[in-house]
Amino acid sequence: MDSKQKRELFESFLRENSVLIVDRVSSSRTRLARALSQFGARMDSIRLTHHFNQAKDIFKNDKPKLVISDYMIGGGSGFDLFKYYRANFDEAKNCVFVLVTATTSQAAVAKAAEEDVDAFILRPYTPQSLESSLIDAIINKLYPSEYMKSITAAKELLYGGNIDKAIQALKKAKEQSDNPSLACFYLGQAENMKEQVEGAKEQYQEGLSYNNIHYKCLSGLFKILLEQHRFNDAYELAQRLLKFYPANADRLSQIIRLAVQTGRFTDIENFFSSYQELNERSESLMKHICAGLIVAAKYYLEKKRNDSALKVLKMAAEATGGHARFLRLIVEALAHYSIYDQGSDFLNLFKAEDKDGSDYQIAHFLGKEAMQPEESVCVQGKELIQQGVKNPYIYKRLIELAAYFPAEDGSIKSLAQEATNLWPDKKHFFEHLC
Repeated sequence: MDSKQKRELFESFLRENSVLIVDRVSSSRTRLARALSQFGARMDSIRLTHHFNQAKDIFKNDKPKLVISDYMIGGGSGFDLFKYYRANFDEAKNCVFVLVTATTSQAAVAKAAEEDVDAFILRPYTPQSLESSLIDAIINKLYPSEYMKSITAAKELLYGGNIDKAIQALKKAKEQSDNPSLACFYLGQAENMKEQVEGAKEQYQEGLSYNNIHYKCLSGLFKILLEQHRFNDAYELAQRLLKFYPANADRLSQIIRLAVQTGRFTDIENFFSSYQELNERSESLMKHICAGLIVAAKYYLEKKRNDSALKVLKMAAEATGGHARFLRLIVEALAHYSIYDQGSDFLNLFKAEDKDGSDYQIAHFLGKEAMQPEESVCVQGKELIQQGVKNPYIYKRLIELAAYFPAEDGSIKSLAQEATNLWPDKKHFFEHLC
């Protein structure tokens, strides 16, 4: 096919199909739309948005055949946006997905995301380079290579239940490319379907030998390592995914859990920046990052690295968005190590409507009242317990100050016994205080 034929097909594609452009910057969206119009697209068929959720509505109503998205967009990433369209709409199989990247490392990621990204455009681009990239992407979609034809045919066999025939087709496909990572991925999928886990691992690893950041092979291998409870290996792989691919809530939650499971406590604070970069953060992710940071702080406190602990707890406090339970847990983490003079720093972060609740009452006692004169602390602590506000760290503080109780109020041992009855799993903790 000569260049004139390619251009005619390109212009025809733009005239006959709708286009979606997703970019957080208005001027960037407008510039792309103007360029596409000059290439042959109708202005009334071009949709513009800055946000993932609005793009989802456009997918539903317009079923675009060309989607151009910036690497990071409002509410997520262009990479995840493409995956959403593919997963939820049959029309996406004929859509051309183009990712706009700002760095060569992002471009490498786009190239490694076979099937999920058809082409990438590296900024800064010229009208000529943009047109050339789009022509190649659209022609390659309309007239795929023999390798991609073989992959498509093998996928139909694989997901149609003809696993053995699919394997033969994929082996043939491997011979058609110098970089057959995608064929290796689907061979891994076939081995998984046959419950040949080690065979699947070998295929994913072979795929990564051709491209060490191939997204599908990384994801397939990661899933197997999790299922095999090889958490250290899974953690290393998850770090590679997080380093090279845009963070999303599920992946970030997974890596935080793995960091705790594998004892990589000092890594957890590094994930806070990834959390901050997300435009939308689910409550589940907030709980994961807060819990992970509190665990990291306890590790530092155990090592008597109090400054590092306080730094991490301030990150957790920022991440909570005023969530009362987690603010209480932050103050409790300090109280566990008898650090009462720093807890008051977190009390102002409670929302006004939560200040009548038990979380605030406990945090207020541990973060402020616990530093008052001993007799006052004992009175306040006892009053909270009598009101039904019971917490192991209130008992801890009272046990620490038990010498100031009048004799009739009971001994250290009676306080410890009462606390142990309430929290049997903390028996050794209370016995140690005695």
